[in-house]
Amino acid sequence: MLTQSLALPAHFLRYDLFSKHGFMEGSRLVDEEYPLVEALCESVLAKMPVVANKWRIEIYQCNFHYLTFIDLTTHKRTDYFDMMEKDRRTIDAAFDKAGLL
Repeated sequence: MLTQSLALPAHFLRYDLFSKHGFMEGSRLVDEEYPLVEALCESVLAKMPVVANKWRIEIYQCNFHYLTFIDLTTHKRTDYFDMMEKDRRTIDAAFDKAGLL
């Protein structure tokens, strides 16, 4: 798994990287972890730039870097937790199959 290769603590989960509210909106990150989160996002993007031929993954930055999804047909950015459950499960299955996060 990518989190192990970057030596991130076990509490770093897929869902923290999928949300602008992840890591308690960044408050759970210490200064040394910000570059690790950014590197993890970049690594995911390099390994899976498109999910299920439906969404392009982009790195978005607010208080920290996280992954967001661009619909390939509408070109609208959507955060994971704003998607319908069926779409979230499709993304989860793709990440599980690829062994990411």
